[in-house]
Amino acid sequence: MRIGIYGGTFNPIHRGHLTAAKAAAEQLGLDKLLLVPANVPPHKQLPEGSASPSQRLEMTVLATAELDCKAEVLDIELRRTGKSYTSDTLRALREQYPDDELWLLMGSDMFLSLHSWHEPEVILSLVNVGAFSRVAGDEDEVFAAQKARLEQQFGATVATVDNREVIEVSSTDVRSALPTGEGRDMLPEAVYGYILREHLYGTNCDLKHLTPEELRPIALSYLKPKRMPHVLGTEAEAVRLAVQYGADVTEARIAALLHDCTKKLELREQLALCEHYGIELDELERKALKLLHSKTGAAVARDVFGVSDAVYGAILWHTTGKPDMTLLEKIIYLADYIEPTRDFPGVEELRKTVHADLDEGLLMGLNMTIREMEEMGNPIHKNTREARDYLLKNGGTTMKTPKDLALMAARALDDKKAKDIQVLEITDLTTLADYFVIATGSSNTQINALVDNVEKELHQQAGEEPLHREGYRGGTWVLLDYGCIAVHVFNAENRQFYGLEHLWRDGKKVDLTGVLGEKE
Repeated sequence: MRIGIYGGTFNPIHRGHLTAAKAAAEQLGLDKLLLVPANVPPHKQLPEGSASPSQRLEMTVLATAELDCKAEVLDIELRRTGKSYTSDTLRALREQYPDDELWLLMGSDMFLSLHSWHEPEVILSLVNVGAFSRVAGDEDEVFAAQKARLEQQFGATVATVDNREVIEVSSTDVRSALPTGEGRDMLPEAVYGYILREHLYGTNCDLKHLTPEELRPIALSYLKPKRMPHVLGTEAEAVRLAVQYGADVTEARIAALLHDCTKKLELREQLALCEHYGIELDELERKALKLLHSKTGAAVARDVFGVSDAVYGAILWHTTGKPDMTLLEKIIYLADYIEPTRDFPGVEELRKTVHADLDEGLLMGLNMTIREMEEMGNPIHKNTREARDYLLKNGGTTMKTPKDLALMAARALDDKKAKDIQVLEITDLTTLADYFVIATGSSNTQINALVDNVEKELHQQAGEEPLHREGYRGGTWVLLDYGCIAVHVFNAENRQFYGLEHLWRDGKKVDLTGVLGEKE
């Protein structure tokens, strides 16, 4: 593997660093780039008002979002006390990568003084050197002389990296521009946002009165680089839905940008925020990391950015949903679900449904979540089930309660002469479903007809499609899983063998008197 090593104070890291890194990755054919922020550089002191080591590390991580190559940020020098000598760092990296081709990347000033560094012979025995050239007219001659010197004196391998898109900017230039409100164009977006929210380098941004455009880089600074495309995609989708369904576009953008602002925090950090903000948690939330970021994110959004109650609620409920969601809450829940970078089975159908009917799309999304959690063996938060059930009960003529669907399935079975139809309410016993509908077919042909009729009637009367099917058509047992109800059709032998009524004997048997034999 060919690995580039790019060190510096990165105080702060800027677009000049990134264009150089991209040029090296392309021209040297790097498989991986290691960025190494220095602690106390031996050749200079950090100026007053500099970012702390941990802040420079965080900004460097954020900057990798704009690199095309695989990149990793190391804190190897920040953990070392005293001055940061390159030779010490390279010894450690050579031990970590004993068989890989290492390239030490550096700017022209550093390259031209490399022979005078601490232990240059060690450095040049451990790595090859990639030196960034500038466009200056006489630099080729100077570079050639230094290259020859290093090769002859130390046996070095040196390559010149032609930085064709060089950005002539220094960290000093950036630090000077920022207090005047300039400098954004010199920095990766998330790095600029981090500087503003941490009030670094003389900036003094009022975080409570930001437009969406001003908020965007700051929101990105809260994220891991790999999550940034998702949040930007959620913002774009939230705008589309807000325009289509008449919601406040600005509030939709703000909620989308901040909905994952605490997503990267570990459980310990999430719980600390919950304690800080007085957030009450149920038993499941105390153990489920994925459920916490919506609550802590909403609290941070209100505390740090002063968001409205509507935006607060949209962030708060974007993970679980809840009964009777507002328009903005529905939009953020679904924008998070279907934004353009999402790619999972059924997402295209979900997107079409959401843009055809928001409530139908919300119901489909909630059912998909419930089914996914069931398949993974994970508990389902009560708010998600209650959100689904609220829509079924209040969403209009095409939406039915779980009990309505169970009775509808029972009547569809009865229409095709199924035997011994039973409906069991198991809501309080399991998360598998709210109702089991069980019936017997006298032959494989009849089992086919029974299953087909259930699917047809639930589709025509309620717009429902099974989320999952088990068993073989024409076989001895078929299961239709609709999320809130599960329909089991057996032949007599297999019904007795599986004994579902006995296994779920603690369930409540629904009285079907007056139900079967009647049309809805």
